Amino acid sequence: MIKDLRYIQLIKKTSESLFPVVCNNCGSKTLIQGNVGICTVCELVIIKEENDLQSKLFETVVPLLTKTSIPEATKALESLSKNANTPSSSYVIGVFYSILSDYAYFNLNYNDKGFMEENATNKYLSLDLTSKSKEFFFRALKLISNLEQKGDDNLYLEFISNIKLGRLFYALNSLKTLNTNKTEIYCNYANMVYAVESRRKDAEHFVRPMLSKSLNAFYYFSKVLAQKKQLEDAISILTFINQNINMPISYSYLIKLESILAAAGFN
Repeated sequence: MIKDLRYIQLIKKTSESLFPVVCNNCGSKTLIQGNVGICTVCELVIIKEENDLQSKLFETVVPLLTKTSIPEATKALESLSKNANTPSSSYVIGVFYSILSDYAYFNLNYNDKGFMEENATNKYLSLDLTSKSKEFFFRALKLISNLEQKGDDNLYLEFISNIKLGRLFYALNSLKTLNTNKTEIYCNYANMVYAVESRRKDAEHFVRPMLSKSLNAFYYFSKVLAQKKQLEDAISILTFINQNINMPISYSYLIKLESILAAAGFN
């Protein structure tokens, strides 16, 4: 049940100002504002004028990123990993493994006969997929470290890879350089992500200006609300996102918050 329609109306308003595109990094369908934006699946910057050769690499995997196609998707990723020789392609494979890991972990069943064995299998599968995800995030970082020069695209990729790995100290180093270069699309989004993930008290200050520009900002806004103990509002946002927007990062966080609320006896 949606608790606060103000947030839902705001998401709808932002959605109406965006245009559907296929991400030229991961091949997923997403929405951006104008010719430049952030993908709701991989969180990389989309520039519509750039070629989509990399997105074609993942066109067979994207349809398999579902809760019921984990084995097929994993097999496809294993095949593609042999061609992941760039920082961005390695990062995207890491993202896809992370998505599948969440689907496996939260695909738990406590009703059918034999559920304990099935749940144990899903948890071990999730751990394996998480390990593979980290492997490719680290591979992306390694490839970036070998570059003679880092443009804003690779600095941002370095930043977001470290965020995915929970390495906030290293992410901050990349963020400082990005802020020196002052490229708006990278700086604004990266500063928002870092403020939320590092639990800064003024994180909302970085999130609110992004709400009219990026749907991902609503995911980070839900994290701010949750940190402020406004769990029902956060869940309302995440529920709407999961029902209407292709944003896998919101899936596991929604389930986590619902579990917390249920444990507190408010459901």
